Amino acid sequence: MTGLTLVQGAGNPWRAVAGCGIYGGWLFLASLTGLGQGDVKLAAGVGLWLGWLSWPVLVAGIALGQILITICYLVGRRRTSSGTPLGPAITAGFVLALLLVT
Repeated sequence: MTGLTLVQGAGNPWRAVAGCGIYGGWLFLASLTGLGQGDVKLAAGVGLWLGWLSWPVLVAGIALGQILITICYLVGRRRTSSGTPLGPAITAGFVLALLLVT
Protein backbone atom coordinates (compact mmCIF):
# COMPACT_ATOMS: atom_id res chain seq x y z
CA MET A 1 0.00 0.00 0.00
CA THR A 2 2.78 2.46 0.78
CA GLY A 3 4.47 1.88 -2.56
CA LEU A 4 1.16 2.59 -4.29
CA THR A 5 0.80 5.79 -2.25
CA LEU A 6 4.22 6.98 -3.37
CA VAL A 7 3.51 6.19 -7.02
CA GLN A 8 0.14 7.91 -6.98
CA GLY A 9 1.56 10.99 -5.29
CA ALA A 10 -1.06 11.04 -2.56
CA GLY A 11 1.44 12.26 0.04
CA ASN A 12 1.94 15.70 1.42
CA PRO A 13 5.43 17.18 0.90
CA TRP A 14 5.05 19.73 3.72
CA ARG A 15 4.09 17.03 6.18
CA ALA A 16 7.08 15.02 4.95
CA VAL A 17 9.45 17.93 5.65
CA ALA A 18 7.82 18.39 9.07
CA GLY A 19 8.32 14.70 9.83
CA CYS A 20 11.95 14.93 8.78
CA GLY A 21 12.47 17.92 11.05
CA ILE A 22 10.61 16.41 13.98
CA TYR A 23 12.31 13.00 14.06
CA GLY A 24 15.68 14.17 12.78
CA GLY A 25 15.63 17.20 15.08
CA TRP A 26 14.69 15.09 18.07
CA LEU A 27 17.63 12.76 17.56
CA PHE A 28 19.91 15.67 16.70
CA LEU A 29 19.23 17.03 20.19
CA ALA A 30 20.03 13.57 21.54
CA SER A 31 23.24 13.54 19.49
CA LEU A 32 24.52 16.42 21.58
CA THR A 33 24.93 13.85 24.37
CA GLY A 34 26.97 11.41 22.25
CA LEU A 35 24.60 9.75 19.79
CA GLY A 36 26.12 9.07 16.38
CA GLN A 37 25.25 11.28 13.41
CA GLY A 38 24.37 8.25 11.28
CA ASP A 39 21.42 7.54 13.55
CA VAL A 40 20.30 11.16 13.18
CA LYS A 41 20.43 10.94 9.37
CA LEU A 42 18.52 7.66 9.38
CA ALA A 43 15.84 9.13 11.66
CA ALA A 44 15.51 12.17 9.37
CA GLY A 45 14.98 9.90 6.36
CA VAL A 46 12.47 7.75 8.24
CA GLY A 47 10.61 10.88 9.38
CA LEU A 48 10.54 12.12 5.79
CA TRP A 49 9.05 8.87 4.50
CA LEU A 50 6.53 8.42 7.32
CA GLY A 51 5.52 12.08 7.19
CA TRP A 52 4.81 11.71 3.49
CA LEU A 53 2.24 9.01 4.27
CA SER A 54 0.20 10.54 7.14
CA TRP A 55 0.36 11.99 10.63
CA PRO A 56 -0.79 8.77 12.37
CA VAL A 57 1.91 6.76 10.60
CA LEU A 58 4.52 9.37 11.54
CA VAL A 59 3.49 9.43 15.20
CA ALA A 60 3.37 5.62 15.37
CA GLY A 61 6.79 5.30 13.73
CA ILE A 62 8.39 7.81 16.07
CA ALA A 63 6.75 6.28 19.15
CA LEU A 64 7.68 2.70 18.24
CA GLY A 65 11.19 3.75 17.29
CA GLN A 66 11.68 5.63 20.55
CA ILE A 67 10.39 2.68 22.58
CA LEU A 68 12.84 0.37 20.84
CA ILE A 69 15.65 2.92 21.17
CA THR A 70 15.00 3.14 24.92
CA ILE A 71 15.10 -0.64 25.24
CA CYS A 72 18.34 -0.82 23.20
CA TYR A 73 19.88 1.96 25.25
CA LEU A 74 19.02 0.34 28.57
CA VAL A 75 20.19 -3.12 27.51
CA GLY A 76 23.25 -1.94 25.58
CA ARG A 77 24.43 0.43 28.29
CA ARG A 78 24.91 -2.44 30.69
CA ARG A 79 26.89 -4.55 28.23
CA THR A 80 29.49 -2.16 26.86
CA SER A 81 30.84 1.26 27.56
CA SER A 82 30.80 2.21 23.87
CA GLY A 83 27.78 3.60 22.08
CA THR A 84 24.84 1.42 21.19
CA PRO A 85 23.90 1.37 17.50
CA LEU A 86 20.31 2.56 17.23
CA GLY A 87 19.83 2.08 13.50
CA PRO A 88 18.14 -1.32 13.90
CA ALA A 89 15.69 0.12 16.46
CA ILE A 90 14.84 3.08 14.21
CA THR A 91 14.37 0.77 11.23
CA ALA A 92 12.23 -1.67 13.23
CA GLY A 93 9.99 1.18 14.41
CA PHE A 94 9.69 2.31 10.78
CA VAL A 95 8.71 -1.14 9.54
CA LEU A 96 6.29 -1.75 12.42
CA ALA A 97 4.57 1.58 11.74
CA LEU A 98 4.19 0.70 8.08
CA LEU A 99 2.78 -2.71 8.90
CA LEU A 100 0.50 -1.74 11.78
CA VAL A 101 -0.88 1.64 10.73
CA THR A 102 -1.08 1.58 6.94
